[in-house]
Amino acid sequence: MKFPFNRLSAIIVGLIITPATIADQTSQDRKSSMKIGEEVIVIGKSNEIQEVELSGSRDILARDQLENEHVNFTADLFKKIPGVYFSRFNQGIISANIAMRGFDGEGSSPHSKLLIDGIPSNLHVGYPEMDALFPMEIDHIEVVKGTFDPRFGLHNIAGNVKMYSRQSGDDKELELMYGSFDTYEAQGIYASEGDNLNQSYFVGTRKTSGYRDHSDLEKTTVSGKWFYDFSDDLNIGLIARHFTYEADAAGYLNKTTARQDPTSSAAFSNTDGGEKTTDHLSLHMNYQVSNNIEWMLKAYHQSFDRHRWVKFTAVANQQERIEDEKQNGLISVVSWKINPDWLVQWGLDYEAQDNLHQRFVSNQRQRGAVSRNHQFDFNHYGSYLQVENQLTEKLQWNAGVRVNRYTGDFTNLANNQHRDINDYGNLTQPAAGLNYQATPSLSLFANWGKTYQIGNGISAYALPGKDVDASENTGSEIGFQLTPQIPFELRFSLWQQNASDELTAKSDGSGDFENVGKTERDGWEILLSWQPAGAWYLWTSYTKQEAILAEPGATNAAIKGNWLNHIPDYSAALGVDYQINSNWKVSLFNTTQSDSYVSNNSSLGKFGDYSLTELRIGFATGNHDINLQVTNLFDEYYEYVWFDTDTLHSPGDGRAVNLSWRVAF
Repeated sequence: MKFPFNRLSAIIVGLIITPATIADQTSQDRKSSMKIGEEVIVIGKSNEIQEVELSGSRDILARDQLENEHVNFTADLFKKIPGVYFSRFNQGIISANIAMRGFDGEGSSPHSKLLIDGIPSNLHVGYPEMDALFPMEIDHIEVVKGTFDPRFGLHNIAGNVKMYSRQSGDDKELELMYGSFDTYEAQGIYASEGDNLNQSYFVGTRKTSGYRDHSDLEKTTVSGKWFYDFSDDLNIGLIARHFTYEADAAGYLNKTTARQDPTSSAAFSNTDGGEKTTDHLSLHMNYQVSNNIEWMLKAYHQSFDRHRWVKFTAVANQQERIEDEKQNGLISVVSWKINPDWLVQWGLDYEAQDNLHQRFVSNQRQRGAVSRNHQFDFNHYGSYLQVENQLTEKLQWNAGVRVNRYTGDFTNLANNQHRDINDYGNLTQPAAGLNYQATPSLSLFANWGKTYQIGNGISAYALPGKDVDASENTGSEIGFQLTPQIPFELRFSLWQQNASDELTAKSDGSGDFENVGKTERDGWEILLSWQPAGAWYLWTSYTKQEAILAEPGATNAAIKGNWLNHIPDYSAALGVDYQINSNWKVSLFNTTQSDSYVSNNSSLGKFGDYSLTELRIGFATGNHDINLQVTNLFDEYYEYVWFDTDTLHSPGDGRAVNLSWRVAF
């Protein structure tokens, strides 16, 4: 799939000369970002500093689109963000993963950096761990897609995801919910803003018996945030969070059983499941050094513990899997506004990981022989420099470069084998972008950047004399954003991203990675939001993409040109909100995802397409809100499918009805 750039040029020229486009209007924000929902409003002082305005696809999901959500796994909140698609495993503590820009959500090719309140929150293997955040605690979500953001190194291959929690204001809210599958949920937040001290406390708990047999789940989060203004120039804050999650896993079914009895669980999975715990502590400082220089410093300690049992097929052994990870890090960013036209930002960050990954053969949760016993330190640090310049009234450009380094050592405790980390050297990430305000309502943007993928676990560490190079990813994007005088926004972009020596996890359980060769990805995306009258709000998006194995090497010549597995060729969303009157509001939302290949061998077939519709009816009076939510409104069958000698199927949830009550004090 190649979209002709000359066609894009014709579209842009047509927009520039269209009279409606050049209507008398104030100049728009030059950022190529789109917001879904109401404007993001920060109450009180922001705990972030001024950033370089990146020129590329950047989407923000606002608070009003989050506040009435009720989900088993936090990743499901991303269903409204354009170009984000899912692998919904539905297997206990391993429930779902998000993906974008032609990468898969299997976890075999980590590609997205997750930050919660500016703190990296990926597991060592790249899986984003976000389940500790309940919807009520989230202020907004931001997704940057592409290779043009040099602020982050590890896992920032196809883009990054930033989640911001509520930290200030005078909010006292309680919400109770009951729904299908014997689901209970309670969320409460208390936030107080004083002259100098902002404090916020959150408690959330959810318990459900699950749509399928043997899929019980229970999770709880407790968090506290304290930010103190020592002066007009200095603010220091502390964030603490504890999260527990325990769940049974319904396992995988064969194709026939999955369709005929989707709520069932295979008998061989009757002891599958597990638990995970997250503990987080971070210190945040913002200091106004001078009128035009700001300094942000963050320090953190967090631990991720996961313990689960899994049996994929009747003939396979059950496995006990343990991942015990500790991360300590420091992030420093200095922002210098030289004058109204120039902004320079310098960042420095370091993270040290201490990880233990173990696997045992087990039977009905009774531990047997060890099959993996890896202890390893993994340290990464980097520095970046970014500059932004308003060259003319209409033309803005930015450029940056980041350098990453990795250190660490690995011990296989099963045989006492030691390895040092691969000698990746200095990995340099250059990036550049520009934004041209062609008319007051039309901005054109383009960007280019380079990112890197390295191995993880045992694959990040070399045997003597066998260092492995990093995989290099180069990407570019071009597009436009249209914001005419009426309450209407449209963004269209074309993108491509090519990788050399792409790495993917082996399926043999060794924890090692293999080189699948050269890959090519490209696509286009359109997003439209429209508020024709005060009572209506409509938005829609469509993303088309292609991901192929361009050069797999001579030994795999038979699959050259095949699609990469678990990557849909399109995803789409449509949302409509209607405020009937001051009390009643109705929302309808649909998300669609195409099927995808279950293997790089395309002869094994495609699975997993769906079109799911949600209905929400809300009634508000005084300080009370009552909401009725119906997910999978038409009770459509959908599934996640994995291949292991045959296709293994995990049906998704059927129709569910939830009723919630929220009160603000």
